[in-house]
Amino acid sequence: WLYETAKILHRDISLGNLMFRREKDHIFGVLNDFDLSCYVNETANHPASKQRTGTRPFMSIDLINPTSPVKHLYRHDLESFFHVLMFFTARYQDGKEIDSPPLQEWLTLGGEALEAQKVPFLSKSLPALTPQFASLEWYLVSMCRAIFTGRNERSYHQQGMKLLEAGLPVPLFDYETLNGHLTYKVFEGIFRREIFRDK
Repeated sequence: WLYETAKILHRDISLGNLMFRREKDHIFGVLNDFDLSCYVNETANHPASKQRTGTRPFMSIDLINPTSPVKHLYRHDLESFFHVLMFFTARYQDGKEIDSPPLQEWLTLGGEALEAQKVPFLSKSLPALTPQFASLEWYLVSMCRAIFTGRNERSYHQQGMKLLEAGLPVPLFDYETLNGHLTYKVFEGIFRREIFRDK
């Protein structure tokens, strides 16, 4: 709703900005802290330094590297949500951080070093979840698979652009959604178990 109806990008999906509230038997997710948010149509006019926003451990890989030109997109917020969920479910049990938690280096690494950690992270086995959240493993693997597949297809497309120099056709690629792999509908389908049901 925030993106599609209000046309707002949050741009700082992080551990401290995701909360929940209970009403009787229902639990509702709450997204707070809109200090770095902007309207979708404003991003085109923002310089790159104002596009690269967020809390570093949870930022999209595309936004981490301070030297690359970037425009903050909705898919970057979706990827941040995956990083937050992965970080929390692998490090917390019964509301407390476990001893020697994984992904500790994410909290201290700078831009290029963190990017170098996160890129291969998507193609490896995810860290083990704590027992409390073990049932979420399928959802995290599925989100990771969507991000990894979209990034891979983008790499292939960028390599294929060289074919243009030879006058050969190159298929179109939707950079805004990584060719449809990183959208709200994909994540919703994962949580409804309508996508990647073979896994």
